[in-house]
Amino acid sequence: MRGISHFISEIPVQLEETNQALNILLKKREKDKEELEARVVSNVRELIEPYLEKLKKSNLSPEQEIYLSILDSNLKDISSPFIRSMAIKYAGLTHKEIQVAGLVKEGKKTKEIAKLLNTTKRAVEFHRHSLRTKLGL
Repeated sequence: MRGISHFISEIPVQLEETNQALNILLKKREKDKEELEARVVSNVRELIEPYLEKLKKSNLSPEQEIYLSILDSNLKDISSPFIRSMAIKYAGLTHKEIQVAGLVKEGKKTKEIAKLLNTTKRAVEFHRHSLRTKLGL
């Protein structure tokens, strides 16, 4: 009988160890998910958006402009859930501030950011200042 009671007394310890292992795995999975989301957004910004902007400035036929607009819209739809989850993670930052922060993190200069986001240098400087204030830098 003593063997069974010893076995039963070990169950809570084993359950606690299993629970800790599962928590570690869940945290790792969440971190991997966040890294993937950031990589997708970064790749869209770095590898696709600059070429879309160049295409927008070229002489396109009306039909090509429509296709380009659809492509641009679809890419934004694809990456927006990732940007939203980043916005939740960085609560208090605007969508534009998150975009600017991501590009600054990638080493982009103000002029490059302005071109990529199709805005002015002054607007980027404003967002950079706002980021510094909100992040206490």
